[in-house]
Amino acid sequence: MKNSEDEWVVVDETSGVGLAEILRGLLEACGIEARTTREGASEALPFTVGILGTAQILVRESDAAKAREVIEEYYGGQIEPGEEEPGAE
Repeated sequence: MKNSEDEWVVVDETSGVGLAEILRGLLEACGIEARTTREGASEALPFTVGILGTAQILVRESDAAKAREVIEEYYGGQIEPGEEEPGAE
């Protein structure tokens, strides 16, 4: 059971909201609760490039190591979109 008091920590930062949402979905498919967020002005303005297009992926602190591993495997081409991580619930 996850500790609901766990802090949310940033495990990756992307240069676009689309990639952040793909990673969030991948993490959730692997049983890791995840959120995406955009900082400051990027929330209100419709920019999707540069610093205003940056998005963060957050997970609970207790899941951070596993989440970083899954993200690293995705970036390394070891996980294709639509493919679940081995051992996922």
